[in-house]
Amino acid sequence: MWFMGAVVGAVLGTGAARAAPKGTLHLVPAQDAALAVTVLAARGTAEPVVLVDPRDRTALGDFQSSWGGPVRCFRLPQTGHAVSEAMQAAAREPCTTVDDLIGFSRTLWPEARVAIATAVGTAAEDDHEWLLRAAAFAGVIQAALLPLPADTRPTKEALQAWDLDVLYLTPSVTSWDAAARAISRTVVDIPTPDSLVSELSRVRTAAPSTVVIANPKDRESIFSPSSLSLLAPLVSAVRGAPLILTALRDPEVVESHVLEFLDRHRISPSHIILVGDELALRSHRVADPVLAAGGPEARGGGSEVRVELFSGVPGGAPQDFVVGRIVAESASQGSVVLARQYHSSRETRDRPVVFFANADGMFRLGETISRTTAAALRNVGVPVQAYYGSEVTDTLIQRTLAETDMLVWEGHARDLTLEESGTITASAAPEIVVLQGCHTFDRSDPFILMDKGTIAAVGTSTAVYSAPGSAFAQALFDALLYEGTDLGTAARDARNFVLALSQLQRARGHRDWPKTLRAALAFGLWGDPMIRPRLRPRRPTSPPVRWKLGEDALSLTIPAGKLNSVRVGPYRAESPPRVMLSGLLLRDRTSGDRVLKDLYFTVQRLPAPFTTVCSPGKGWNTISLYAPRSGTVSFLARPDWRKLGRSPSAGPFVFPLAKDSESCRPSPSRVRKSRR
Repeated sequence: MWFMGAVVGAVLGTGAARAAPKGTLHLVPAQDAALAVTVLAARGTAEPVVLVDPRDRTALGDFQSSWGGPVRCFRLPQTGHAVSEAMQAAAREPCTTVDDLIGFSRTLWPEARVAIATAVGTAAEDDHEWLLRAAAFAGVIQAALLPLPADTRPTKEALQAWDLDVLYLTPSVTSWDAAARAISRTVVDIPTPDSLVSELSRVRTAAPSTVVIANPKDRESIFSPSSLSLLAPLVSAVRGAPLILTALRDPEVVESHVLEFLDRHRISPSHIILVGDELALRSHRVADPVLAAGGPEARGGGSEVRVELFSGVPGGAPQDFVVGRIVAESASQGSVVLARQYHSSRETRDRPVVFFANADGMFRLGETISRTTAAALRNVGVPVQAYYGSEVTDTLIQRTLAETDMLVWEGHARDLTLEESGTITASAAPEIVVLQGCHTFDRSDPFILMDKGTIAAVGTSTAVYSAPGSAFAQALFDALLYEGTDLGTAARDARNFVLALSQLQRARGHRDWPKTLRAALAFGLWGDPMIRPRLRPRRPTSPPVRWKLGEDALSLTIPAGKLNSVRVGPYRAESPPRVMLSGLLLRDRTSGDRVLKDLYFTVQRLPAPFTTVCSPGKGWNTISLYAPRSGTVSFLARPDWRKLGRSPSAGPFVFPLAKDSESCRPSPSRVRKSRR
């Protein structure tokens, strides 16, 4: 079954750059779902709310020390001693004991004129799901969440403090209609998730750009359940997003039902936020294309690649939606990560982006691309500290983790935080990490980094080769620097670049195309995809490649100026800013160098009725990948300067738009005319 939460209001934009005065940090037991969701609904968008688990004190302690504001804690009479002691130690005062959820809710929303009531205090699956929906619904209309006890009928005394204009009743409390009418002038039954959507459409006209998906059964695992679904209403509230709840397991079925749901309700989101780990929301398993093509087994073993939901890539299509996954070992840790993102001051600052690349000295081609990426950042005034090969030491890593907001790791997936020898520990961590190595999402690093301050991580689910991996990182920064995208959009565009690159390689007969395709499959984003890195690009020192979309054509202007030449071993790159590089090489007959081939890539939203970009003629190889829901095309162009006869390899070029790929083919009359 499918369940719909709500399009929620109280949107806090991207969660970035707020310098509001310190509020209050609220602590609630993670095990008490009704109390936790109620406090999250009341305070979570305005102030940090952390769900406390006594087994997971590190994340809370680190966040509290950086918060520096007042702390309050809440408990139920039956809350365990261990969690109560942990909260009281953090608050340095006794916790407020909540023995009347109705009265407590009134103190949280003292001026509410609208509320939604739902049953609590029951183990019924439907009641928990409606609790999550009701919390999201409360956000859209800035209403109160009224938790009614499922085992007893509320007395007039308990309800008399409420004086409402409108009260919504979920199915679990519709039998209390008489009591509801005593405190509200209008009572509205919400019998189904679809009726909730209809009511939201009636009271709000703003179309959501994001949807949130969670599994309400993630509290039931026998293996330390994550219970991250408790946080889904908060994410929905912050992002103004519908909340879809599902307990289905098959990823293809999940995608099919979500897309049908979106179409039925005419919702056209650009972003999808998954709230849950692999046990709750299972990603795709796709046959390893390298192994299928007769190549070696991936480093670390395995014959499949784990591919994110809604990526589109498993079927060969470009990724259409922007996708991010809220992942944590527990709801407690997850609540800290979200509190840190949504409520810590995030003004832009000029801390350097740090690159650690090719620490083992094995990946010289990847290092060449990485050095070019660092040079492109410097070209737009973004400070960079880049370390390569033997420069990357345990001491340097340990010191640098606390000195940057964005870290890029490229190479073997050495443990950044706790090696077997125990030589690397982290007192703090960058907000955003790009872990461009093998199986980086299968290691402990992302979780340890999130404990210490990381709010978003880009990583891999399998082994990746250095050239396509570094090409992905380069495309990621291209979107961030030149398009000003959020992190999720940059990750989507980078995946589509690598996918287009694999198709270009295959079309040109390159045997290594399955390696590139595996990289396109492997990358994903953990974290809210709408986060924006603290980058402040300035006017470029050397002009970059420029793309411009016209009414019926896409123009490319290649400048004559280049970045400084980069040489690592036999590999050499000397390209203008905003050129994409990969494993496509040309051999310099004079020096014997392997020169990285310039590639040009852009993502554009095409005007109707166009769906593809055509080659301007001989001398160009192009790949055009159209994503129909977003109306965007990922376009990759490879020039052959010998055929084009350009010296220097610069100037303007025009690529016509077309309704489909068949329309790109010249008609016989055009061919005859060109031959004359």
